[in-house]
Amino acid sequence: MSRIMCNRRTMQAGMHRRSPCSGAFSPRAAVRAGDFRRGLLQSRSERVPIVQSRGENVHVEMSQRLKGMFAVATFAAVAAAACGGGMEEAGSESVAEPMEEAADAVSSEPRVFFVAPRDETDHATEIPLGLTFGVENFEIGAVPEELTTVREGVGHYHLGVNTECLPPGEIIPAADPWVHFGDGSDGMEMQLEGGEYRMTVQIGDDEHRTLEGLCETITVRMEDGI
Repeated sequence: MSRIMCNRRTMQAGMHRRSPCSGAFSPRAAVRAGDFRRGLLQSRSERVPIVQSRGENVHVEMSQRLKGMFAVATFAAVAAAACGGGMEEAGSESVAEPMEEAADAVSSEPRVFFVAPRDETDHATEIPLGLTFGVENFEIGAVPEELTTVREGVGHYHLGVNTECLPPGEIIPAADPWVHFGDGSDGMEMQLEGGEYRMTVQIGDDEHRTLEGLCETITVRMEDGI
């Protein structure tokens, strides 16, 4: 009974910090203790924004630095691409020009060739072999009946059977194995026996003199029953 009464007296008193009972706090002391804890928690909570604000400042500062570094890297990449592209275009143009000039030079050179037959082909002996010649960047013309001067850049075909090209500047013989096409024609038919043949077409000028680079040789095979 005394302890209960003590607690009641303590609650009624309200003015004393401690009750007569040992170890018991008064309500005012409890309120103060609660205020202290709330104040402590409040002071801690107030510190959090400070730390967060520091973090935000650091984050903003780092973001600005990263943006600056990214901008510098982007500018450097664009500048390098622009310089490299220009060098590449200039280099490609400098390489393309000699190649085009070389192609034009090759295409402008005169040449003679077989239109038919093709090189390394087989043909039946029962059918006459048709031979047709062709030329590029050169004029084919009949030999004039009365020759006063040799025409430059004009010539006619000669066919050699089982023979090779003659050196430039030689006169093509008007005899076997050569056939002259002084009338300006570009081919003929030949009846050949079975076997392998070397066919040569060579251009000569009005005096039947061979010209540099105007000769071609092919191989054909004549077979029975094909």
